[in-house]
Amino acid sequence: MEVFKMHCDNELEKWRSETFWHKEPETIAWINSFKPESVFFDIGANIGIYTLYAAVKKHTVISFEPMRNNFIRLVENIILNKFDNVIPLPVVVSNGYGKIEFSYNDDRVGASGGQAGDIDGWYKYITHSVTLDDFMSYNPNYIKIDVDGQELRIIKGMEHILYMKMIDSCLVEIEGKKDKKAIRKIFEKYGYTADNEFNKLKYHSRNRRGSKGPENMVFTRE
Repeated sequence: MEVFKMHCDNELEKWRSETFWHKEPETIAWINSFKPESVFFDIGANIGIYTLYAAVKKHTVISFEPMRNNFIRLVENIILNKFDNVIPLPVVVSNGYGKIEFSYNDDRVGASGGQAGDIDGWYKYITHSVTLDDFMSYNPNYIKIDVDGQELRIIKGMEHILYMKMIDSCLVEIEGKKDKKAIRKIFEKYGYTADNEFNKLKYHSRNRRGSKGPENMVFTRE
């Protein structure tokens, strides 16, 4: 079993560490399926728990995390493990390039829920927005998108990657039935399917979250 270290200075970080192996079994199984020495894009990396897991398995990881406190901890966790195969980037991933407002209500290290665009929040600042198509030169093999509701924008900004069939698969945490339908349509347009083993796991996190919660869905190349 691959082991990595992480800072746990508050209860939320401790919770993320303690629940790692059973919170999202499908995500663990998906990362375990990666081909050796792959390139993995982790969008919404938070403090880097899945980044660290992929890195310890010798994959190259590009981690995107715009929340300032989380990004600082992400970098600290990379340093703690002495990884030289992770590139952390403090930017918003969306469907366009330029300046963008980013806001969030919870500034604890390990918190989630940050949103890009003209959205109310206790904490706001201007940062940069990029698209995944801007990073095609890294030749990604796998992409994880976990951004609390902005998935569709990101996917619209990676359509050239999909058109070129660069990636083997993509895991998306989807919020809402409307977005789920639109996201599936885009992936199917480019020859990716949700009919795979990861979405059929007995202990999939959708069973814990229920029908009203977000759902992790993996799209694999047909």
